Amino acid sequence: IHGRLESDRANISLEAVNDTLLRLTKRGDLRQLPQFSSQAYYDTNTATHAHIYDEHSGELVDVPDDFSDAIIRHLAELLGDAGALDLIIHRRRHPY
Repeated sequence: IHGRLESDRANISLEAVNDTLLRLTKRGDLRQLPQFSSQAYYDTNTATHAHIYDEHSGELVDVPDDFSDAIIRHLAELLGDAGALDLIIHRRRHPY
């Protein structure tokens, strides 16, 4: 976010961006996803759902709701009462 703002020549500090993200997360407007790459990801969809992370592009997309719900429901049955469940499918490119 900070990098995008800098490229738009916005005069905002990294600390201000991080503080805003923290406040929005604490208020429940954002959800910070578990760290799985060198950058942090936040989601405005705070409901439980699955994501696909493309390692090559760095893009993170939502799995369609019907498919995501089925996966999470099945995993919850397998795991029992495991608390919160975050599912991120990590897509890697073949080296060849």
